[in-house]
Amino acid sequence: MIKRKDLLEKDWQQVCVYLSEVVPSNLYALWIKPLRPLGIENNQVIIGCPNSFVKQWIKEHFIHYLQEAWRR
Repeated sequence: MIKRKDLLEKDWQQVCVYLSEVVPSNLYALWIKPLRPLGIENNQVIIGCPNSFVKQWIKEHFIHYLQEAWRR
């Protein structure tokens, strides 16, 4: 049986593939690649960020890409 964390990691890989196609490669490498899925809480994916600056920048510039990617 596949564990829930394994499923989350598999989904994250698919999200990253989508994001790498829609976000310019330099921005993907700088802002998206360091992110990691931490878990699911209240039907929302919890994403880990290196620091609060990155977290805020992602919220302001990439949240719509992340939301779209998880809907796919």
